[in-house]
Amino acid sequence: MAHTDHQWFTDKTIVDRIQYWRQTDSHEPAFIFRSSNGRFTLSRGDVLDLSSRFASRLTKGGLKPGEVVCIALPNTPERIVVEFGVHLAGGVSMNGQILREDGCDLAESINSVRCKILISDIERSDSAWGLLQKHFTILESGKDLLKVTSDFVKDLEIVQLCRIQRHSEGFLAGLRSEQLFVYDRTKPTDLATIFTTSGSSGYTKLVKQSHRNILNSGYMFSICTHLSAPDKIYHSSPLGWAGGYPAHFLYTGCTRILVDAGAGPITDFASLIWNAVNEEDVSVFNAVPIHVELLYQQAKKKGFDRPPFKKIITGGQPIKRANLCALGFLADSLQIVYGATELGYIASLNVGIDSVAVFRDFTVGYPLPGVQLKVDCESTTALHNESRGEVLVKSPTLCMGYAGDEPIPITDGWFRTGDIGYMNKDGSVAVEGRSSDAIMHGSYVLYPTWMEKVLMACPGVQQVAIVPVPHQVMHHEICACVQPQAGAETTTEDVIMFCRKELALAQTSTLNVVPKYVVFFEAFPLTSTGKLDRKKLSAEATSKLS
Repeated sequence: MAHTDHQWFTDKTIVDRIQYWRQTDSHEPAFIFRSSNGRFTLSRGDVLDLSSRFASRLTKGGLKPGEVVCIALPNTPERIVVEFGVHLAGGVSMNGQILREDGCDLAESINSVRCKILISDIERSDSAWGLLQKHFTILESGKDLLKVTSDFVKDLEIVQLCRIQRHSEGFLAGLRSEQLFVYDRTKPTDLATIFTTSGSSGYTKLVKQSHRNILNSGYMFSICTHLSAPDKIYHSSPLGWAGGYPAHFLYTGCTRILVDAGAGPITDFASLIWNAVNEEDVSVFNAVPIHVELLYQQAKKKGFDRPPFKKIITGGQPIKRANLCALGFLADSLQIVYGATELGYIASLNVGIDSVAVFRDFTVGYPLPGVQLKVDCESTTALHNESRGEVLVKSPTLCMGYAGDEPIPITDGWFRTGDIGYMNKDGSVAVEGRSSDAIMHGSYVLYPTWMEKVLMACPGVQQVAIVPVPHQVMHHEICACVQPQAGAETTTEDVIMFCRKELALAQTSTLNVVPKYVVFFEAFPLTSTGKLDRKKLSAEATSKLS
């Protein structure tokens, strides 16, 4: 496959692609990790060499093809080597996501897939092993390798401790003494990795994806973003998440720049990103909107004296026109990408400078090749616009299912995303948010995003989020959470009066949708991936009102 060709994979695996890029310009950088201490590079050759040596270590430790290895490492060079090493050994990787302070959610994930090996860093007290070790008895201890037993996590037998250090005592240096090993019987339809969802319920769903689906997610991404081997893409999403997994490298061979999460504390994230994109000559900037805004503000302050990015890529949350402010300054083209862990990439939209004025808030674009999309308007009672409903998708990269007994939410062949959206007249789709964000105000369902759009025009308001707070009779009452502009003296009455005037014009129903409460915040809580944490914001608003 030529670097610029686009090809759907039917007979290749992750193992095949790692070996392919080793044979194609082996000294070309594959991953560059940036920190305040400098940079660490893994070439295409390093990726295969180190990963195959780790595969040998896993095999000697007793890993058999098809068995699951839980990887609880941050975005580091070690994470890349371990991830690919599991595949080269014929194993299945699982993201070791921890959301709860006691690690019980990780223990449940390990149990549900009968995971045999845990890979954990050793330096942090809140590491996976740091949280779980109290439940284990150590049967045998070698250098950073423990044989363990536990009634709490019954199938786990081995803990590989990973020293994220860049010297002779570190994990990577220690692999040099291992032999090379590649398991050569992996099939494209074999299970490759188990992704974790965002865990809004407190316990993650474990999504199973095959080698073929992961490679074709790289294909989907490349055709909508026009990413190719010469590009250097900044992309620091978690490597264990579907949107952060290095499928782009496997498909295109492009160089990826990441923030090194294992090289010490980050005191100035904005400057770190700024230095990375400038010193590495990044051509494509892929980040959630809050990080795009962070770079934009940094560039305005310091002066953007380099050529514009070829493209900015963003997504992961509803996109509004306000999120496009970097266009014309950082880049002349912005690509919105919409996807789901269970499906991969679904739809995309390119926004140029000349189309900002006509951009409709929440539009995510048109279905990608092979993807079918529709909105189920009968699945919900939508007060603001009856054309809104749950987004349903058919995709060739549908996952293999969830780990455990939970069924995939499919109706008549259509995957139910849980996202609320609508179709624009031009055939593009708009996604306003999760159905779980909806406010159940009596017998009506209110979708907060359209109300937030109206309230953003209120004088003195910098940012606003509409969330539900408990109500004994109506189930939910409406609360406006407001970040005021610097120096503004906006009051609760100002916001309420604005709502009474503006929402009455936007809402034709006799139902009163003016927020009952207004709560002011200096900052909104965010998830670990930089998105607005609506559930936590709702809880904080409820606490402030109690």
